[in-house]
Amino acid sequence: MYTTNAIESLNSTYRKLNQQRSVFPSDTALLKTLYLATFEATKRWTTTICNWG
Repeated sequence: MYTTNAIESLNSTYRKLNQQRSVFPSDTALLKTLYLATFEATKRWTTTICNWG
């Protein structure tokens, strides 16, 4: 798996988040939302790769 795939996946998650809610009341709210989105996205990165080895 290439690093760019993980980066593009994270960017896609951020774009979806931005489309759902484009206005945040403060910078802290934005940072918290990005942190939670990143935390949820990293759960998908722990899957094993088939036939790796």
